[in-house]
Amino acid sequence: MNHSSTGLPENIANVICYVFGWLSGLIMLFIEKSNNNVKFNAAQSVVFFGACSLLGIILPVLPIIGPLALRLVALLAVAVWVIQLVTSFIGKPLKLPIISGLAVLLIGYV
Repeated sequence: MNHSSTGLPENIANVICYVFGWLSGLIMLFIEKSNNNVKFNAAQSVVFFGACSLLGIILPVLPIIGPLALRLVALLAVAVWVIQLVTSFIGKPLKLPIISGLAVLLIGYV
């Protein structure tokens, strides 16, 4: 089993990237030094849950469609969160379409 530079097994480090959304992803992104898979999952968590958080701030301001869109974003965020926790734990985290490409770009900046 692969380990991260934190000393944790890779699957546990990947789970931690998603546990508290973008916050745990950001922490793992900065403390992980060598395991590219963990860095990728941390960046993907930051991008996806960060975008959900921003939408959570912007959508309530929109009349009529905002509250419905906010509920859909929240539902999507919870679904992705559960899927990522489970798939990361079993060692096969999901690469999210579009988000994974942005995560790769983010890793290049950190």
